[in-house]
Amino acid sequence: MTRKIDKAWLDELKKRVEYQESQRLKMMEIRENVLDNEKELRSLDSTLKKTTSFMKKVKSLSAATVPQLIDELNKLNLSKFVEEMASGIIETKLKLADIPKVIELCLAIAAKYSNFSEQVADDLPVSSALTPDHKNAIRDLFKGYYDALFTKTENTCQQRNKAMKRVKRQERSRGDAADDEKNALNLLQNELDTLRKMAHELACAIGIKMKALKEEASDDEEDEAANLEMGRQLAEGAVQLWNDYETKAFYEDLIDLREMVPKDLYKDSEQRTLDKAAMAERIEDVDVENVNEAGAMDGKLVSKRRPKGVHEVPIFKILTHQTSEKDTSMADDPPQPQPQTLPDPSEERGMSKWQSFVLDLDHLVSKYSSDQAAVYFVSNLNNKSCRKRLVKLMIEPPPSRMDVLPFYARLVATLENVMPDLTTEIVTQLLDKFRGYIQQKYAPGAANSVKVEVKMVCVMMIAELMKFGVISRAEGLSCLRQLVYDLRGNAVEMTATMMESAGLYLYRHTDSHSKMKRLLEVVKAKRDRMKDQRQAMLIDNAYFTCLPPEDSKEERLRLKLDEEDTPMKRFIRHIVLDINEKTVDVFLKCLRRLDWSDPEISDYAIRYLSSTWLLPIENLQHVASAIAGLCNLQHLEWIGMAVIDATIETIRISLEQPGIFNQWAHSAAVYLAELYSFELCDEDLVLQILYQLISYPEPENSWKDLHRIRMICAVLDIVREFFEKGPGRVKMKFFLIYFHRYYYTKKDGWEREVLERERDAQGVVEGQSLLETALESVQTKFPFEVETAYLDICRQFRRSKKAVMKLWPKSLQEAQDAVEKIEKRFKPELKDITDEASEDDASGIVSPGKREISAIEEDDEEEEEDEGENSCNSPGALLAPPPRLGSAHMLWNMERTRGWQLCGE
Repeated sequence: MTRKIDKAWLDELKKRVEYQESQRLKMMEIRENVLDNEKELRSLDSTLKKTTSFMKKVKSLSAATVPQLIDELNKLNLSKFVEEMASGIIETKLKLADIPKVIELCLAIAAKYSNFSEQVADDLPVSSALTPDHKNAIRDLFKGYYDALFTKTENTCQQRNKAMKRVKRQERSRGDAADDEKNALNLLQNELDTLRKMAHELACAIGIKMKALKEEASDDEEDEAANLEMGRQLAEGAVQLWNDYETKAFYEDLIDLREMVPKDLYKDSEQRTLDKAAMAERIEDVDVENVNEAGAMDGKLVSKRRPKGVHEVPIFKILTHQTSEKDTSMADDPPQPQPQTLPDPSEERGMSKWQSFVLDLDHLVSKYSSDQAAVYFVSNLNNKSCRKRLVKLMIEPPPSRMDVLPFYARLVATLENVMPDLTTEIVTQLLDKFRGYIQQKYAPGAANSVKVEVKMVCVMMIAELMKFGVISRAEGLSCLRQLVYDLRGNAVEMTATMMESAGLYLYRHTDSHSKMKRLLEVVKAKRDRMKDQRQAMLIDNAYFTCLPPEDSKEERLRLKLDEEDTPMKRFIRHIVLDINEKTVDVFLKCLRRLDWSDPEISDYAIRYLSSTWLLPIENLQHVASAIAGLCNLQHLEWIGMAVIDATIETIRISLEQPGIFNQWAHSAAVYLAELYSFELCDEDLVLQILYQLISYPEPENSWKDLHRIRMICAVLDIVREFFEKGPGRVKMKFFLIYFHRYYYTKKDGWEREVLERERDAQGVVEGQSLLETALESVQTKFPFEVETAYLDICRQFRRSKKAVMKLWPKSLQEAQDAVEKIEKRFKPELKDITDEASEDDASGIVSPGKREISAIEEDDEEEEEDEGENSCNSPGALLAPPPRLGSAHMLWNMERTRGWQLCGE
């Protein structure tokens, strides 16, 4: 019964479609022969008697009278009676059998009088012959017609814009466009005009305001200008497509295997039997206009270029099916006794060659080794089974060896000349995997089916093959566009990987520059909305890999040379910012020859010698070495003091404004340690800065702010060897005790805050302690690199002691006990000294002995220092300011009580 009903419904639907098609063709025929000239309309009969008789027949309309009315319609001029005809037809009570004939009459009237259709649409929703439900149904029907018509109009408008863009580009580049492009543009323009007119009429009929179409020329003149500017810079050498000559040779200079290997070894694989991999070929077709949207990926983009015959199957289902199939086959098939046959020597030799080749792939570290692997494969392994193994190996490289992917890509690109089918299979499967990962994001229950490392490897392999030209730039840009469209979850890691691998290549290539520039703007805007600091850091690194600071607009504005800039200032920037191990001696000579008596030159040089954040951190020791060389000259000794003053000021500002200048302060602290290693400041200044870092007040809820621990560990790593002997050893011993307490205070605060958040969000798992439950998540654990740096410092100081020392504290309580032990030992003695000093200050009498303790002798450079470790065991030596400060850069100019506060409280 169900089949009969379905067949009847299908037959009825076919009849309706055929009837509509016949009426449409009839309408077109009528419009072709219509008398649309007003002069010809006036020639028709318009007497009142005949027109009145016609209108009476319309109001008593039936199927039998329609042929007669159509015949009279062609003889009369009824332009003044269009509204009456529309209302008369609408108000007439008709039978279902009369409707087809009435439609014929309406078509004939509409073909002759263009405003008839609009009038009928106006009368239908307000007709008194219809119930309210019928009126709503008619309005919804017209609204559906309008939406479909407007969608088609919008699509046609976009196609017209693209065609116009191509025509204008050809006119700018070649002077004139091709005839085919012009004809296509004219056809699209005519179709757009027709659709726009129809949509406007329908919108007016149903009372809807028609949306504005994006009818801009869409020629992207700014993008074209940006591409031309990038081409000009590449031609002039101001910008290089590749970072250096070796990189350029690696990606562009491929060997030709046909000249190195006999043809008999590749004659079977040289012929292409598969179609080329389906991928985008025109960068103009990659749409980056609407990429800054939130929501799911457009399915059309994912499956747009899928090869014919390949169905869209989510990648997680494919992977699950593969693994389950292997497991099932192993579980279901019982082990069968295999007949004992002698191994084929040729097969054993082939397998040993393949194993040797696979082992060599793990050691591809240069262009030469990659080329040799290609020659070896063609010479010894060029058969169908080995090519299949190589395809699988190239599309599933080890996730832990991302460093070999560029060499894998060079191997594939080298083999393309003699094995085109192999390259096609690799590219097709890689792109299918990528599209599967994009679909996987929106598949239910598939969020964690594939590790992010596997996805990153797939993306990086696509990027590397694109740089070799195996995958088109348009396809690579399209893949990046799909990732940026919904920048969430694993798409962040995949986007960062692709941008780091091929972002600069796309940005500096002339035809993809403008598109990549827009994608970078979208990435930067979406990065500002990220809450995960780790993902934000990944995007930042990838962004500045694609767009180095010297290429960014903000950096160019910041470093733009003003009118007062001179060649001398540019020379100073060069010898300071470009200093390294090889140039330090030459640049030192240049620094010595500067006119330091000129205030403008000296201030400018000190400014850049103190701007540690502008240099790589590994070059700070070379700058410190250059400053030490300058201070060896008597008339330039003040340079070291000025640089130290500025460095300490940077650290102080970072403490007063936490979270803003952390990176500056870190480089400044390392710089100060390097200056100390060149004897430009004494150990008391270093200790004073270290005490400030652990004692300066921090804002509330600063449990996540660990940059001070990183700074202290970086300083101690540099100055450790200078505090192994003499008075500094004991001073450093007491500082480390306070540093342990500061470290465990931060760590305990971190764990307590994590515990509070875990308790609020998830609750407590039965059978586990609160702390274990809070620390299960990797994101909530105490940062591994901070803990590692702290433990390394502890080990280094333990190794530096000759005697066996007690182990360092393991918890906050142990660290607090160690601090209390020191305070219990020295605080009474210090209290007696401060009480005596306060009594003497009140009476206005200062004894000579006390003056030796509290006075600051800034210019006494020959005062003897304390001798041995015994002199350091007194509270005056540990907690009082140093006997010699030397210059204005000494910040420890305070009373002994303030010194105790810096050390302990």
